Amino acid sequence: MPIFRKFIQLFIIAIVHVESVHSQSTVEFTVTPKSMAVVYGRSITLNCEARLVSSPTERLSYSWYLNGGPRPHGSSIFVNNSLLVQNIQQAELGNYTCVVSSGDGASQLAVSPPAQIIHAYIRPFLMNPKGMSVTEGDTVTLDCVTGQSSPPPEIFWEKGAVLFKGGSQYNATFKSASSLGFVQQYSMKLVLVATPEHSGEYNCAARNTMLGITVRSLQVFVGVAAFEFASRLDLNLYRRSILTPKDQPFIVNCPIIGYPTPTITWQKGQVPLTSVTTNHTLLANGSLYFQSFQLEDQGYYICEGRNKLGRDKSPDIVLQTAYIDFEFSRHPTSEYAIAGLPTTLPCAPPTSYPPANVTWYKNNQPLTNQLTEDSRSVFIVDPANGIWDLFIADVQRVHEGQYFCVAENVFAVPTSRTSKVATLRVGGAPTFVQPPVSQSVVKGQGLVLICVVQGDPEPQITWLFNGQPVTDGAYTTTFSMKNQELHIANVNKAWEGYFTCRANNSYGQSEAMAYVTVKVPVVITDPVVNLTVTVGEEVFLPCEVYGDPAPNVTWYKDQKVLPLNTTRIRQTVDGLFINNVNMADAGTYSCRSANEAGTAQSSGILTIQAPPTFMEFPQNVTVVIGAAANFSCSVDSHPASAVTWKFNNTNLLPDGIFINVDNSIQINTATWQHVGSYTCVASNVVGSKSVSAKLSLIVPPSVKYIQGDLIVVRNKVTTLTCKAEGIPTPQISWYRRGAEIVSTPDGRIVVTNEKQLLIKFANAADGGDYVCSAINSAGKDEAEVSLHIVEPPLPPTLLDPIATSSTSVTLRWAPVTQNWYTSVTNYIAYYKQRHELIYTKYDIIAGPSDVSHIVQGLEPGVEYLFVVTATNQAGEGETSNSRSTKTFNADPSSPRNVRLSDVQPNSITVSWEVPERTNGIIQKYQIWYQIRQSNEEPEKILLRAPITTYTVTGLLPYTEYQFNVRAATVENDKDLWGNFSVMAATRTKAAAPNGPPLSVEAKPLSSYKVEVSWQALANDQRNGPLNFYHIHYKSAAPTDIFTGVVSVNSTEASAMMENLHPWTEYTVTVEAENVAGRGPPSPEVSVKTFALAPSAPPTNIKLTAVSNSVVNVQFKLPDPSTWNSDLSGIVVEVQKDGDQTSREVTLPTTPGSLPYNISNLESWTLYNVRVALYTSLAVNGTGPWSEWRLVQTKQSAPDKIRQFGYQGTPTSVTVYWSPPLKPNGVIESYVVKHYPLPSEQTNTQGGLYELTEAYMNPVPHPGVYNVCVILEDLNTSYSLLLDDILQDIVRNRDSISESKYSEFVFNVTSLHLSSNNVTEEHFNTSLHTISMAFSQLDVNELNWILTWSKPVLELCADLLWVRNALISQETTATRTVLENLQPSTQYMVGVTGVNSVGGGTISVHTVQTDPSPPPPPPPDTTETVTTESSTVLSNSQPQSQEEDKLPVYLGGVAAGAVLVILVLAVVLCICIKHRQRQNLAAYGNFETRSSEGKFGDMPRDRSTSLSTRDEDNNNQDNQRSTSRIHFLGDAVKYGTSSTVSESQGYGHLKESQSMAASASFPAIRIHKPDQTDIGIENPSYRAGGSDPGDEWRPDRESICVSMDLSAEEVYSRASTLQRKGQMKTENAEAIAVMRNSTLLLGIDDTDSLIPNDSVVVYAERTAL
Repeated sequence: MPIFRKFIQLFIIAIVHVESVHSQSTVEFTVTPKSMAVVYGRSITLNCEARLVSSPTERLSYSWYLNGGPRPHGSSIFVNNSLLVQNIQQAELGNYTCVVSSGDGASQLAVSPPAQIIHAYIRPFLMNPKGMSVTEGDTVTLDCVTGQSSPPPEIFWEKGAVLFKGGSQYNATFKSASSLGFVQQYSMKLVLVATPEHSGEYNCAARNTMLGITVRSLQVFVGVAAFEFASRLDLNLYRRSILTPKDQPFIVNCPIIGYPTPTITWQKGQVPLTSVTTNHTLLANGSLYFQSFQLEDQGYYICEGRNKLGRDKSPDIVLQTAYIDFEFSRHPTSEYAIAGLPTTLPCAPPTSYPPANVTWYKNNQPLTNQLTEDSRSVFIVDPANGIWDLFIADVQRVHEGQYFCVAENVFAVPTSRTSKVATLRVGGAPTFVQPPVSQSVVKGQGLVLICVVQGDPEPQITWLFNGQPVTDGAYTTTFSMKNQELHIANVNKAWEGYFTCRANNSYGQSEAMAYVTVKVPVVITDPVVNLTVTVGEEVFLPCEVYGDPAPNVTWYKDQKVLPLNTTRIRQTVDGLFINNVNMADAGTYSCRSANEAGTAQSSGILTIQAPPTFMEFPQNVTVVIGAAANFSCSVDSHPASAVTWKFNNTNLLPDGIFINVDNSIQINTATWQHVGSYTCVASNVVGSKSVSAKLSLIVPPSVKYIQGDLIVVRNKVTTLTCKAEGIPTPQISWYRRGAEIVSTPDGRIVVTNEKQLLIKFANAADGGDYVCSAINSAGKDEAEVSLHIVEPPLPPTLLDPIATSSTSVTLRWAPVTQNWYTSVTNYIAYYKQRHELIYTKYDIIAGPSDVSHIVQGLEPGVEYLFVVTATNQAGEGETSNSRSTKTFNADPSSPRNVRLSDVQPNSITVSWEVPERTNGIIQKYQIWYQIRQSNEEPEKILLRAPITTYTVTGLLPYTEYQFNVRAATVENDKDLWGNFSVMAATRTKAAAPNGPPLSVEAKPLSSYKVEVSWQALANDQRNGPLNFYHIHYKSAAPTDIFTGVVSVNSTEASAMMENLHPWTEYTVTVEAENVAGRGPPSPEVSVKTFALAPSAPPTNIKLTAVSNSVVNVQFKLPDPSTWNSDLSGIVVEVQKDGDQTSREVTLPTTPGSLPYNISNLESWTLYNVRVALYTSLAVNGTGPWSEWRLVQTKQSAPDKIRQFGYQGTPTSVTVYWSPPLKPNGVIESYVVKHYPLPSEQTNTQGGLYELTEAYMNPVPHPGVYNVCVILEDLNTSYSLLLDDILQDIVRNRDSISESKYSEFVFNVTSLHLSSNNVTEEHFNTSLHTISMAFSQLDVNELNWILTWSKPVLELCADLLWVRNALISQETTATRTVLENLQPSTQYMVGVTGVNSVGGGTISVHTVQTDPSPPPPPPPDTTETVTTESSTVLSNSQPQSQEEDKLPVYLGGVAAGAVLVILVLAVVLCICIKHRQRQNLAAYGNFETRSSEGKFGDMPRDRSTSLSTRDEDNNNQDNQRSTSRIHFLGDAVKYGTSSTVSESQGYGHLKESQSMAASASFPAIRIHKPDQTDIGIENPSYRAGGSDPGDEWRPDRESICVSMDLSAEEVYSRASTLQRKGQMKTENAEAIAVMRNSTLLLGIDDTDSLIPNDSVVVYAERTAL
């Protein structure tokens, strides 16, 4: 059913195509869709383009169809009419057609030829090549035929599965390939002139690139037997000059060829090259291999090839190395150029061969890609002469950027080098990046002019209007972006003119101009009005407009643009004129006017009155009698018209006619009474009109009969006549197989005017069904007949022939069934030999009833092919199937041309040719041979054919032999021997001696010399006079197979071997030579030369750090030929990097035990290592050292830190230290842990002090703390009992298994309770409580506790204390602050360095916080501030912070009021203050102490350094003491006067919250380090701060402000902050006091500081 549906669709397409033929004559396709193959999931695009021949520019519309139906769902049509089909699947395959229609789509004009879309495919090969064996010089032809493929495949030959391009390759389209261009099949042919290199396996291949599938034919073998030829130069292989990259492996091939394959030797210049050296190796195929080609390897090389037929040398082969050095001779340098002037960027590439090419880059892009028409002034100076500088003739801002040059040598490895980057900056006179642009602006709108200018220095911009400066107006004109933008609001006509942007700097002045046009919107002064007119009258529609610029006017009718391309409708300046109006002119007219400033519109309605007009006329109708007929009549008029019908000019209509609502008439069954004229009449008040049409009837045709002879003998004539009737008279046509039959040009088939079908010379193709078709306008009728052609008969089926003798065969066949109208008159036989091309017709003709025949006169032992044909009155038929048989064999004639060749002492090669008459297939040959003139029975050798050459062995030297050969065929297992050949005779050659010399001895004389002696050869073994003795010696080492030969005269009995290798075992043989050759060698004798020290160091030294103290040494032993002995071991020399001393490590291991380890090294240390071989078998047995290699051991845990010190305050401690003496790696951070000691424990007592290092390490069992909690709970109720139980567990824990643990605790508890005489209730309760508690303990965790030498409960108390109190923090500096501490408290502090291995040994120290400071004294009424401070503060305050003085002024007023009140209380406080001074005197006089400590240079972290607390009130003193406070950036220093460092500024105040104070301040103490050794710094880590031991220097700080304050004021400030927790103002003093308080300062607290902290401090103190 789908096939039928598809056929119908194609049939419809064909009909559409035929029906459009008449219109296609006027349409020409310029682009037609192309057939193609696709893969599922891909997309295709089909193109189609056509034009009208009569009007090429007329627009056409396009539509697409698939298989006659709509195009696929989801497909798209582009603007250019192409069809896009995405994600092709099965449903989208088929025939696509492009249908061209008129622009409005109303009429179809043409249909494109279909484009067939199929799925891509490729078939297997249709024909495979055939293998063969040939001789060198023969022509080899391989053929194959591909399978069909769509799209057409890529075809190629392969040899050994590798692409083969040799020989002559011919490809042609195969005859059975599809006519479609996208389906193809190829015939492939490969022709070779055979050489030995052509031997191998061949196949042909076809690749469908769309599918990615390659199909291959069968592989066949082509064997080529080579002719021997002497070594010679092959010019096709010879290359005189070869360029290869430096430091890369390289192989150079020798161009000498020959057969047998020549032995290749090489020489450089005049120096022969050995097979293996350190820089080259001679490969087995004769090629020269360089592992790493170096400069010293360059030169002239010659290779020589030698085989048994001759030798030849190559011309010079020049080897050169390509390289490019690393460093540029000159790098580009950064430049500052003046715009408009030239500049040059230098670039000299590295030394290179061949010379490098240079490419310039700008901003990482090739400069050539960035050059435009305006940049032709940028070029490379002279690349032809190697000057690669970049010259810019006219530098502009566009040339700014980063430049570098890349040198490239495509022959070197690596191929390129890159220079350093240079920056080009451009300055100079102003240049316009974005000049002002002329523009138009509508009246009343705003105007913005932009003028972007560049220049160095920055230009100043001014604006001019019509030459006059533009000023910054109050309301209309403003400037922005440094005068680069000009804004004008509410523009009017006065601003129309030229604006100029003028830019000035020190290099010059530039101007840019723009014109501004002001436009006025449109106004309609005379609008359109409504009008009514009659058809044929004239009408004028008014529309008058005004605007600036002059507006354009467009007329619209019913919202569409009104065409004005006729003289009937004209547009005037003030309106629209329509002449001779008609009904189509009625509608709504709109006048739209627009200019660049705006638009306006006016509309009106035009009404038209008209007489009747026929919109649809009744048409003449011809229908088949009995069919329906219709007449339509449609009228358009204004007002509406009345419609009536007339028949033959009367108002009477025949029966069976109906008038419809739409005024049409309908005839359901047309008869002869309805034939006539029908008139439609329409009338209204304006007029009346009528129109007529006729009805006619037709009768369908009918075929009555077909006459003619329907059985025709081939090549005869027949005529077919068809009789048909109908009205109108039908047209007669003949069809066969669906196609109309027309007269052929040769006249063999003729359709006569009487529509008779005449067929002349009828053949088989004319047989079949013929259809007579009669057709007229009423329909169609057909009749069919069958025409039979009498053909020559079908051939019989040939059966297997039977050979009856060596010259005759009996043929047999079986007749086949013929067509009912075909007969057989007789049979004819044909035969040929299998290798022949043409059959021979046998003279005998068999009758129609014969089924066998004997063929005689054939040749013996030949295979024949037979065929048979049948004949009748139409002629001889086709040949039957072929059958073969072979006649019986007969005895052959004698072999021809017996030859004797390759005569050897013990063998002769006998060859002959096949007998002239084989009389069958030769199966056997027999050779008879004997010593000439001997009476002995001849020797016989039986050979199987097709051998025609045989080597007879086992002959005696110097003996004459005679030979005969005969051949035989075989029939029924019987040998049919022919006659013997002509006799051939010859003599064997002389033989070499058949015995070796005896008593051979070899004795070493030195490391390089050996003496060999032997006994002369016996006479009966010489086989001729001796000429020489040859001494052969070879090394037992596999790398030196053959060393040399020493030859001496036959009269000598000893020889000397020299230039040997030390400590090498040689095997020595001696052989004798006479005129016939050399005899067998003597048994091998071994000898070994004396030992020497190794002559080469180990290579490829590789050092690997295994651990922090072990380095692994790996190396490659040198060539064994350089050992010169048996190695005794390896000597490794180890030296610290930078040291002059070293140590040697002797490793007496065998060479097979690589690699080696060097131990006992220091962690994270650089070592130089070198290696040598040594032997104990020679004096001074250590060989040369390898080069030094550098290695660094791995990191290990750092040592303890050094020089620990701390500085304490009541609530914090700053600890600092020096890095470990041995960091053993890169210190990544420090971990600082601390916990407080209980108040009752001293610094030297208790486990919390003694076991600090152990306590600070992590507990291995997390459940240990749970164990301690349980034990402490038990201890509260059973302290004594628990001690006894734990002691028993400690004593017996080694013997208690985990499963018996609970039982042991139960028994021990019971025992102790029983000994205490407790009550039963107490006994049971205690036993249950303790047993349950111990059952909750983990045995492993309890055992860990018991391993300590400390009592369990004390240990648990310490562990729980440390767990709850231990705080850990990490820092990358060598100091940190421990915060939130308790005053007057001892803390255990542990510090350990951390590297990539982990933490090192912890260093434990005790620190103590200071006591809380004393409470503040009562307020004082006076306050002293030094003049120096005031001066500094006044001079330091920036002008921009005037508003910050307001708190000072207000504070001064408030302070004055407070001072008035305080003066009254001064007298009352004098005594109290005097006492306070006396108490403070105990701390010393701040002004007079010269020894200053420093709490400064703290690590710059966000930590609270100092904390101030109230101390005992007894510390107060009334004595007044004045101290000078120095604000040093982020530190406070009490001591002598100092000045502000104005050069540093105040920037450092926000960098840190640390402070420094002198040792004379009672709340701060300085703790010096407890170590004095300096040590070493970590080479991989540098802390940001300085060492705490350094003295303070003012140049390290950013601010220095001096003020005189009394001690009472200092304590007053601290106590005030502690009481209130905050300051009234967020100023510098607030931050300073908070740094010394328990209030933590946030990270961003300093963001609100005012710029001059000193002023605020002064203001705050004044206010207080």
